Amino acid sequence: MQKYISLIFVFIMSGCGTTFSNLKPVSDGKTISIKETYSYKHVAGLARETWHYGLVEGDYISTVRNDSGVFYLGPPHSVIILYDQFGERFTETGVLPTEEEKIACCHGAWFNDTGGFWVPDDNKKNPKLFLITNYNDSGVKEQADSNLSSIAPAAHLTGGLARSLMQGKVVWGPEIEDETLLQKLVVH
Repeated sequence: MQKYISLIFVFIMSGCGTTFSNLKPVSDGKTISIKETYSYKHVAGLARETWHYGLVEGDYISTVRNDSGVFYLGPPHSVIILYDQFGERFTETGVLPTEEEKIACCHGAWFNDTGGFWVPDDNKKNPKLFLITNYNDSGVKEQADSNLSSIAPAAHLTGGLARSLMQGKVVWGPEIEDETLLQKLVVH
């Protein structure tokens, strides 16, 4: 039964969202540099879990846009979305979880993955974190294969099809509400 639930989840997710490569390219070359890795804590969800959101050090380049804003793509593994002991460990030591640790603890396919942040055209709205599933250009194919196996135990039968359906999908993270991180998102 779990095998079928996992497969249904994969196929539902494959139909959701926007494919990153289908968005309109931006050629202005605007860059936002995050000088040092930064994360903040946020309590969310029905279980009132403490989540750690943030971005790793690096250059985030305006790459594509949708109808309402611009996506700034960062380096591989640029987005921090962690909870449990991994978030606490990161806050205390700066050490991110390995892929094996994330999979073993059910962090799933997209936590601390390739992505960046989206800046809305409407300055009354906050930017949001985003991730790109199975992003090929960042050299994370092995990670994608492992992560897919963690959410779909029958991936050995359906992995290729599920990967192709989910390839390059934009997965929205939370709105960025932390003032310190918002101040770091200044275009140069």
